[in-house]
Amino acid sequence: MAWVGGVALVLTVLPGPARAAPPTARVGRWTTHGPEGGSVEALAISPVAPKAIYASALSGGVFRTFDGGDRWRRVDNGLNGVEVTALAVSPFDPDWVLAGTVSNGVYETLDAGSSWQQAGLTRGVNALAFDPLTPTTAYAGTADGLWKTTDVQSGHWLETSLGDHFVSAIAIDPLFPDVIYAGTFEGGSLFKSEDGGDTWAAANDHLGNDNVFSIGIDPAATSNLFVTTLGQGIFKSIDAGVTWTPVNTGVLNLYTYSVAFDPSNANVVYAGTDSTIYKTEDGGANWVTLHGGLSALQSYFAVVADPITPGTVYAGGVGLGKPVFKSDDGGLSWRPKDRGFIATSVSSLAVDPSSPSTIYAGGSGLTRSDDGGLTWTRRGLDRLSVSALVIDPTAPSTVYAGTQGVYKTTDGGATWFHGNGLPPVAVVCLAIDPIDPATIYAGTSGIGIYKSEDGGRNWVSASDGLTSLYVVAAAVNPLDPSTVYVGTYDGVFVSTDAGATWVPTGLTATVVGALAIDPLNPRVLYAGAETFDGPMGIFKSADGGASWAEMNTGLLNTTVKAIILDPLDPLTLYAGTFGGGVFVSGDGALTWKPANAGLVARDVLTLAIDPVAGMTLHAGTSVGGVFDVQIP
Repeated sequence: MAWVGGVALVLTVLPGPARAAPPTARVGRWTTHGPEGGSVEALAISPVAPKAIYASALSGGVFRTFDGGDRWRRVDNGLNGVEVTALAVSPFDPDWVLAGTVSNGVYETLDAGSSWQQAGLTRGVNALAFDPLTPTTAYAGTADGLWKTTDVQSGHWLETSLGDHFVSAIAIDPLFPDVIYAGTFEGGSLFKSEDGGDTWAAANDHLGNDNVFSIGIDPAATSNLFVTTLGQGIFKSIDAGVTWTPVNTGVLNLYTYSVAFDPSNANVVYAGTDSTIYKTEDGGANWVTLHGGLSALQSYFAVVADPITPGTVYAGGVGLGKPVFKSDDGGLSWRPKDRGFIATSVSSLAVDPSSPSTIYAGGSGLTRSDDGGLTWTRRGLDRLSVSALVIDPTAPSTVYAGTQGVYKTTDGGATWFHGNGLPPVAVVCLAIDPIDPATIYAGTSGIGIYKSEDGGRNWVSASDGLTSLYVVAAAVNPLDPSTVYVGTYDGVFVSTDAGATWVPTGLTATVVGALAIDPLNPRVLYAGAETFDGPMGIFKSADGGASWAEMNTGLLNTTVKAIILDPLDPLTLYAGTFGGGVFVSGDGALTWKPANAGLVARDVLTLAIDPVAGMTLHAGTSVGGVFDVQIP
């Protein structure tokens, strides 16, 4: 049987071991259980039900919690994968949310994110705000001004008179909602309207033209404001924006992104920066760094305070930490809150051939699952981006990771070492000799291909004949390991002398980021091309690369990032695409059908399959972690 668009089709299956899937995979439908993590671009908290919080993941995905962060759920049905850059929750209804997107205007949900509909504008939105007293009125900041609607559900927006400014932040006076502040990048920094956006005036005395990233208004005394800027730190106004004073005593990083007031004490304010969160208890006169539990490897673009419970604060981070942190004690201590928050980028996968329930996932560091993807643990390389993985087929606890160079573990990721001879450049693909696994090939971003013959201890350049030194895919002939293929920015090259020399094949002048070889007939090759100024999609060669044929019938997305063959039936193969999800062919790539039931993250970066029984397929995505499906 083979899985095609959720339908089981009868195919000829070669004799082999019985298929057995890990218990986490569902038949014909993708599911994900991790790895948990990711980066948060925006946070929004309900003013009336503060345990209801929404978060947008960097590059795509919206998540919701109803219990103050203890459990998150992905809720982006209808957003169609578009990146969400701004969020706003209705002041009266925690289920009513607006989402500003990077390219397609505003979306609206009335059911807490279970479904979204486009709600007007067809441009990128940087900031959103509901009128605090009239929730049918809302404002959207774009790259070319500020827009207003008095009937959100109509989708009808009108541009205000602010003009052609890049609006990065919006704040509305909670007591007098006709008073609106608009922060901008360049061209004035801050503007104020006192008539609901009909007219505007600059409000930047002593603020200058600094880029304003966020605006905070004291909820009780609304003439007190703070703004954060990119490069000049934090400013305060006590006269509703007429004049401003820098208040940076104790602030070491002047790239400041977010600001939040404590609901019971206006002298207590929090500010997020590039590497930490600052707190003042004296209205900005002095700031202290908050350390306990936060990651120093993140930028805190989003900080929100519980509007009812003093001392409860949430922080969303971008970088090498957790997506959301929570403090219940005014920032003295922080706890990660990422259960169910699966927005990790996974660019490489490898399955243990001796134990298919053991899966390695590379992205921001390395994670491993020993139960088929149900749970994941960190396995080192935390400050590195892992773009390639390969397992020694004769010693599965030996794993090679392509990152800044190549790292090797012989104990399943507990410890790692780095070999000699390979410069610290991005290694984006790896291939191992199946007969002599001490021989490994490493494709790099800019210095060609390197080869090791001693299990990664030493590396030498092996790029003679390549016309492009960007090598992004590699595959070794399983029956004749002296024959090696690489995909480059200039097509596919082949070596018949184990990498000593290379010659172009018949597929040239395109970026080839995926390669696969038929294990039973290695003269049959598949290549995935993803360039915009040359051939794209899937190409097949039946003569070892001498000639190629385009095989795109039914392939709705031709930005191909990965190709993998069923080990029991090489006529069945899968293609991972960026934006279109996964496609399957049951006839050797003659035709393709989408296979995306349950795959909510469609930017697929890598694929892996149980190398023995071919029962379970895994997909690494750019913003959704690892998805798994059981193949009928």
